[in-house]
Amino acid sequence: MKTILKFLNVFILILIISLIIDAFGEMYSIIHYLVDKRTTFEVRGIDFPTEWSNLNRTIFIISSSILTIFLVYLAFIFRKVITSFSRNNYFSSENVKQLTKVGKGLIVYGFGLFLISTTINLYLIEFTSYNFGSVIGKSIAKSVPVFIFSSFILLIASIIKKGNILQEENELTI
Repeated sequence: MKTILKFLNVFILILIISLIIDAFGEMYSIIHYLVDKRTTFEVRGIDFPTEWSNLNRTIFIISSSILTIFLVYLAFIFRKVITSFSRNNYFSSENVKQLTKVGKGLIVYGFGLFLISTTINLYLIEFTSYNFGSVIGKSIAKSVPVFIFSSFILLIASIIKKGNILQEENELTI
């Protein structure tokens, strides 16, 4: 169990580092675009058309950066829980609070990802009913894994909460 928790802790640390690098990469691309006055602008693999105003690009990048920073925050909280688990502190109310915060935060992140993805894809295509359905389908496909993962974390938080109650009852009877 300890080796799995150490592996998970290292994995989350790598995730945090990659998300921070990603956020700095977005900031670099904004600065690079503003300094060089290029005709194309690419962020997260999306080539923005030149017809887009700087306001549209800025709104997208700021909202995307906010989501990335929020995900880093959730990863830090999850790392605290993993550290608590590695100290054999499984059934504590603090773990329940933190896991619930991560689960609800991932739901918020999933909705934000869905909204940004839908908005960007609708801007980049010609609006028809077929394209609208395609955009919604692609956006849902990006968000569903986040919702499933958040549901799983909330389920674990619920199990830990029940375990905490049983542990307290057991300590009171002894």
